[in-house]
Amino acid sequence: MVDEIIQVEPQLLGEQMQNTIPSLKRQMWARIVDRVNAVANNVHTQYEIRKRWNDLRGSGVRSLAFKRRLEAESTGGGSPSAPIHLFPWEEKVLEILYPEGL
Repeated sequence: MVDEIIQVEPQLLGEQMQNTIPSLKRQMWARIVDRVNAVANNVHTQYEIRKRWNDLRGSGVRSLAFKRRLEAESTGGGSPSAPIHLFPWEEKVLEILYPEGL
């Protein structure tokens, strides 16, 4: 799901969002849903996919990223005692949320 959204993120959610017509956005979401459903065990609706994306963007990945940042800051920028590792898909979401880095 993350890879599919990343491909169209500028038009769907990013800086080009204002210039993307609503019918094209609906087509993009429909394509994402089709691709997710092609590999998923259950059939998901567009609402479910969008909600999952918003959940990932919201508290899930952000909280892990800030915990990781606080750990690094608590050691003066050195290696944290118990590093917080993110999955590759979580790193991709962070790149979208914070292109300039944390």
